[in-house]
Amino acid sequence: MLEQVQVQRTGGLRRVLAVTAGLAAAGAVAGAITGAVAAGFVIMVYFGNSVDPETGVRFGVTDLGFGMSMAAVMGAPIGAVILPLEAWVLLRRVPLWRALAETAAGTVVGAVALALIATSPVVGAMIGFTLAAVRLRFVTRPLDTPDPLLP
Repeated sequence: MLEQVQVQRTGGLRRVLAVTAGLAAAGAVAGAITGAVAAGFVIMVYFGNSVDPETGVRFGVTDLGFGMSMAAVMGAPIGAVILPLEAWVLLRRVPLWRALAETAAGTVVGAVALALIATSPVVGAMIGFTLAAVRLRFVTRPLDTPDPLLP
């Protein structure tokens, strides 16, 4: 009997680790994509109409590729950490496609909004992601089952 319980716990731990690794990989991909999209919006808004008087080249066009690639490099590890954390804490009952799509949209909106107001798109991206996750938590929770996180 004791051996069966240990086997079941080990299998459960392996499954949790596999799901967490999958969420981290999906978070890295989503973080890179949303970082690049948000950076593209911000760069085109800030520098899209700016022209270098010496060369006649638009700043937004020359800086777009570099800015988007740097945002993707920054967004991937942030997404790899934040998505599994919030998926296990807030999004356990949310379908995966909806969790990825809506938190990605919240990330882009938060990054662009805070970049236009202040100069902190990374903080805005995290705030947008978290607000989207909290919103999903309360929108998709069934009303007839108790919430396990509430006392």
